[in-house]
Amino acid sequence: MARDKVIVYNDASGKCRVVIPTVDCALSDDAIITKDISASEYSLIDASSLPNTAFRASWKYYHDSKNVIAELADAKTITTEILEAKYLAIAKENADIQTVADMKGESPSLKSNPSVPYSTITNATSVSQLEALL
Repeated sequence: MARDKVIVYNDASGKCRVVIPTVDCALSDDAIITKDISASEYSLIDASSLPNTAFRASWKYYHDSKNVIAELADAKTITTEILEAKYLAIAKENADIQTVADMKGESPSLKSNPSVPYSTITNATSVSQLEALL
C-alpha cells in the first residue's frame, strides 16, 4: 500500500476530488477505490504533485495525463478574493485602531494596507505568478 499516493478523480459535476488514504487504514488502495470512487476515470498520483492548496477550488483532474492542475481563470478569482479579504480585514483593524486612539486622544499607529493589484492578477499568465501575490 502506497500511502504517499492519493486517488484523484472528477466527480459528476466536474470538480476534482482527492482521496487521501491514511497510513492506519487497513484497506488496500484497490479496496478504497472500489468502496469510495464512483468515477470510472481516476488515478493514483504522488501527493507531492498536487498544486498549491490555496487554489484548491480551481483544481481540475486530467485523466489522459494523470495530472491535477489549478485552472488559471479560477485561480485568478481565488487570488482576488483572498487579497480583497486581507485588505478589508486590515481596513477594519485600522478603523478599530483609529477609534481607540481617538478615545485616548492619541495618534494612531495604523497598519500599512496595500491595494489589491487587480491589473497584475488580470494580466497573470501562470498560477505561480498568482502564488507570488499571496
